[in-house]
Amino acid sequence: MGKAIIENKSGVTIHGLKPGGKLPIDVDQNGTPLDRQWRRRVADSKIDGAVSLSKITKTKKKGD
Repeated sequence: MGKAIIENKSGVTIHGLKPGGKLPIDVDQNGTPLDRQWRRRVADSKIDGAVSLSKITKTKKKGD
């Protein structure tokens, strides 16, 4: 698991994230959002470019 920053690049509010806003979200080891609404929105962004993911970091498990 890890963290990523999602940025709203559209001109409208998406899932409570205002235009130009950034939000940290949880992602899996492949960088896919764990939250269903953001996972769908990121998939749609391949078509419309409304959101982008950046700064994907992996979190270490305890004992690693």
